[in-house]
Amino acid sequence: MGFITPTHAWEETDSLVTVRVDIKGVPRSSLDVFASSCYLKVNAPPYLFSCDLEGEIVDAECVATVDAKGVEFRCPKAFPGTTWGRLRRETKEGGPETKSLTAERRRASVEAAHARVTAEKKAAVEKKAQMDKAYLEKQWALERTRRETIERRQDEEMSLERERLRRWQEEGDARAAAGVLSYDSGEDIEYDSDDDAETRAAKQKRTRVAREREFADAILTPDAVAAAESEDAAGVALIGVPDEALEKMLVADDDEDEDAENAAREARVAEAKAKAKAKAVADAAAARSAERARSVPPPPPP
Repeated sequence: MGFITPTHAWEETDSLVTVRVDIKGVPRSSLDVFASSCYLKVNAPPYLFSCDLEGEIVDAECVATVDAKGVEFRCPKAFPGTTWGRLRRETKEGGPETKSLTAERRRASVEAAHARVTAEKKAAVEKKAQMDKAYLEKQWALERTRRETIERRQDEEMSLERERLRRWQEEGDARAAAGVLSYDSGEDIEYDSDDDAETRAAKQKRTRVAREREFADAILTPDAVAAAESEDAAGVALIGVPDEALEKMLVADDDEDEDAENAAREARVAEAKAKAKAKAVADAAAARSAERARSVPPPPPP
């Protein structure tokens, strides 16, 4: 199958050569455009434009634009200031420029162009690899910094906890040396190590230990102590608690338990009412939203 040589036009300045190749009716995706230092080609079956240039161009800076009318080359001259006078180099057998010399010139320029493109692709791959490596190293550095920050904060928190534990042990040892009893492990309320003495005292009043002490103070009245230290006629110590004091203490303890139970019951009732009220409000809001979202049919025509 033969090829059709398309029409073309060209112009030059002192530094630029412009070549316009007219190709119509060919899909743009099927065009093969190539440029080397002394050769231009456009392959768009059934059209083929092949031109050995009179002079040389800077093929690395040559720009080819493909549009609906064809292809336009804009190529800087390798030697600005020179005038070509014609676009295509003429060859004559026996002359200074034979076909074989022109073909060899073309082959060398095509190989140089391929080598340049290969080198550019290789350089692009190496540059991308370097950028990827730099990105990974940056990410590693950020991760290392974050890990070091976390470890430093953990060490600081551990040091603070060790210091707090040391102070707590010293305070416990000091209380033990002074004969002051430490807080019972069976207390109802947990103590915070940052509480001051007034806060601890207020909390201690609500503990089981404090209630037991109040209970003991209520039982060990002066009359109870005297009765407990008295002896019968045989000289045997009588240990006991007056019935009146014991009854008073039991009634007070029952009253405290009943008050606590009533308070807990009232709290549960209040919580249930609050939940029911919140649910009613939510249901009403949902109903209003559904009513607004429901489409209203248009009135019938008169």
